[in-house]
Amino acid sequence: KKQKADPRKRADAARYVIHFVGDLHMPLHATTNNDEGGNCVPVRFFRRNPREHNHTYTPNLHSVWDTAILERAMEGADSIEYAEFLDQFFNPQAEAWMKAGVHVEDWTWESHDLAETVVYGNLAPADPTESPVPVSTCADDNNVGERMFNLHFAVGAIYQESAAPVVEKRIAQAGIRLAMLLNEALKPAQTPN
Repeated sequence: KKQKADPRKRADAARYVIHFVGDLHMPLHATTNNDEGGNCVPVRFFRRNPREHNHTYTPNLHSVWDTAILERAMEGADSIEYAEFLDQFFNPQAEAWMKAGVHVEDWTWESHDLAETVVYGNLAPADPTESPVPVSTCADDNNVGERMFNLHFAVGAIYQESAAPVVEKRIAQAGIRLAMLLNEALKPAQTPN
């Protein structure tokens, strides 16, 4: 908000805000099951089988939610086409999101609830709830990654059908809410009369 601040610092601040608002709307950034936000949950994604390399897994639940679900939902559309589709599709809800105002805690709880109900809630087989312990790698917590690997999670058409609308809505909400934050930050300072 500091108009007279070094432009490079303002640009850095804008980059952080953009990144954090986006991350906040990704459900796996608002929950934990001792699995590094789904990075330690190997999944078969359609025909892609999970692979392990140095205690990391691909594809994993986090990467599927970061990109794979969206790419499949885009059906080959380029980013501009897809942004226009999302804008048009979610336009009726945008006003309500703006009227709700800036409530970062609420946005975080929305993501948390979606992680519990959709991200983990629709996994097959059901993902066991882990007792909370500190985890820094997929080898921690009695090798959580290997234990999850052995559960053989499969994410296919049924999962995609329930997840894609959530991903699309979170992207649209993040865009509207980011615009609100940036518009507020870029308002000219009010001068006293």
